[in-house]
Amino acid sequence: MRFPRTAFTLLELLVVIGILAVLIGLLLPAVQKVRSAAARMQEANNMRQLGIAIHSFAAAHDGKLPDIDGAGPVKGDSVLYTLLPYLELQLPTGSQPSDSASSRWYQPKFFRAPADPSFGLAVAPDRAASDDLGDTSYAANAQALRRGAELQNGFPDGLSGTLLFSHHYARCGLSGFTWSILGTQCAEQGNPNPIPCDQPLRHRATFADAPMYTDVAPVAVAPGQSTASIRGLTFQVRPPFDSCDFRVPQALFASGLSALNADGSYRTIPSSVSEAVFWGAVTPAGGEVLGDW
Repeated sequence: MRFPRTAFTLLELLVVIGILAVLIGLLLPAVQKVRSAAARMQEANNMRQLGIAIHSFAAAHDGKLPDIDGAGPVKGDSVLYTLLPYLELQLPTGSQPSDSASSRWYQPKFFRAPADPSFGLAVAPDRAASDDLGDTSYAANAQALRRGAELQNGFPDGLSGTLLFSHHYARCGLSGFTWSILGTQCAEQGNPNPIPCDQPLRHRATFADAPMYTDVAPVAVAPGQSTASIRGLTFQVRPPFDSCDFRVPQALFASGLSALNADGSYRTIPSSVSEAVFWGAVTPAGGEVLGDW
C-alpha cells in the first residue's frame, strides 16, 4: 500500500529556491531604478520649491534677495532659515537659528535629501552634538546671494545662466554643512574661528564661499571667462566619504549635479561640463556666454 506524499522532496525545494533567487535577482535592479527615479523627482521638486521661495521672498522685499552674511532685508539669519516661512516651514516658537539647544530637537525634513548617503554616517566623537541634526544637503551659491543682491538687477549674466542652489554632502570629512548658522567653527589647532577655514567643523550651507572658507570659487582670467581658483575642479559625483572634498559641491546622482537657476528652473549639470562653463554659471556678473550647457 502506497501512502500519498505530503512534503516536497529536497530536489523540489532546491528548484523552488533557485527560481526565487533568479526572480529576486531580476527584480532588484528594477526596484533600484524606480527608487532612484523617485529620488531624482523629489530632488527636482525640492529645488523648484526653493526657487519659488526665493522669488516669493524677493516679491515681499522689493526685489531684494536673502543674504548669506545676514545683512539683507531680514538681518541676522542664514539663507535657509530666512526662507523657512516661504517653504511653509518654521522653527518652534522662541527658538533661534544659532541656538544649538533648539537645533538638537528640530530639523526640517525638507533639508535632508533622501539621496544624500552622508546622513547615514555616525557622528564622530569630536563633533558638535547638534551637527547630526542641523546638517543639510542643500548649499547656496555664495557668489550670487551676496550682500545687496536683487533678483531683477543683480544678475547681468541672466537669471537662467546663474546658479543659486546646489547639492552638497551634509557631512564631508570633519565638515558638517549646517543650515542654521551664519558663521563657522573651525578645527584648526584649537582656534575657534580662523578665517579662512582650511577644515571647518561646521560650514554654513554654501558653496563657492570665499574668503570665508577655502572653498573653490570662480576667478576671472579674462573678460567673460572664469575658471576655478584651484584649476581643474568643478564638483564631485557621489565620491567615497574618505575622498569627499568640502570645498566643492557633491552630486547625489550619477547623472550629474542637481542645481537651481536664478529664474527658478531646475537643471542637472553633467560631470562632463567644462570648468569654464561651470564656474561661469556660478558668477552672476562675469560676462560669460555659456551657450547650450
